[in-house]
Amino acid sequence: MLDQLERRFNKQPQLKKEYTEVIDEYLRMGHMEEVPEDEIHKDAVYLLHHAVIRYDKETSKTRIVFNASNKGTNNVSLNDELLTGPVLQEDLRSIIMRWRMHKICFASDLEKMYRMVLVKKEDADFQRVLWRQNTSTSDEVKDYRLLTVTFGTASAPYLAVKTLMQIADDEGEEQLRTTNQSYAASATKMIREDFYVDDLLSGCDTVQEAIATSQQLITILSKGKFRLQKWSSNNAEFLRSIDPKDRSNKANMDLTIDGTVKALGVSWNLGRDEFHYNINLPPNPETITKRVVLADLQRLFDPLGWIAPVIVMAKIFVQRLWLLGVGWDSEIDDQSRDKWLKIKSDLENLTV
Repeated sequence: MLDQLERRFNKQPQLKKEYTEVIDEYLRMGHMEEVPEDEIHKDAVYLLHHAVIRYDKETSKTRIVFNASNKGTNNVSLNDELLTGPVLQEDLRSIIMRWRMHKICFASDLEKMYRMVLVKKEDADFQRVLWRQNTSTSDEVKDYRLLTVTFGTASAPYLAVKTLMQIADDEGEEQLRTTNQSYAASATKMIREDFYVDDLLSGCDTVQEAIATSQQLITILSKGKFRLQKWSSNNAEFLRSIDPKDRSNKANMDLTIDGTVKALGVSWNLGRDEFHYNINLPPNPETITKRVVLADLQRLFDPLGWIAPVIVMAKIFVQRLWLLGVGWDSEIDDQSRDKWLKIKSDLENLTV
């Protein structure tokens, strides 16, 4: 798999550059280390890794994904052996609906949330990877181990969220004893109730309360080495209280507030304080298969069911393909093709 990745690098030098920069960052920040020669033969699991490029992200366009579900020679993967833990946060629907009840709304996310949580030293060998800095065949492939919670492992979401909850318990209580209790209590409550993994969606009834509570949030989370970034809000005065480098670069501030940011998959227009849908479906390929249709349908993210009456037509169409026994990569018939093209054309009208 490393050979395949390197062949891809040879064709895409820019990807190689960005991928190497991410690996270098892991090493520089102490999130990964080379395995000492005398520990190479310890029991270990090696994870495959590859690049995922997200052009819609404000930061980290190229991300490295580690595959802990790949089975070894014993037909068992690391994820087969890991426990996932219970769900600790509320469902997305509840968080978004509660968020919209505030007059002053704000959103932010935690920088590198998973990588801020260390794993036990003895567990790091179950997160080994192979890498070489230079794809030249003369360079030696080296063994490394990831020292933090790793995206792609089954237990990662629970471990990261549990750490967040523990910070609320430990540092939040400490903050209550040393500062304004009202704002510290609000901040602690937000950490427990208004995060969806690493995304914060919350707010207050007044600008003063929002500013004071956000500062408490920043202070409490910083004690666990968590940093809130990409702040956005429907209130310009609140945003001015946030360090410019920590604001979303999609939040424009001149005389008024403007811009559109993604909040848990939904586009939020800051100036109008409204949710928008922006449907970016790819062009129609020459051959339309069931797999192509499903891929297009998966791009429609609707956590609150606002556009369910529209999406249901597409879902009924997919159901029809199943009843017809169409294979994943078999071209659909002309009648089905025409019907799907009409549905897809109609979906474009969701963009506002």
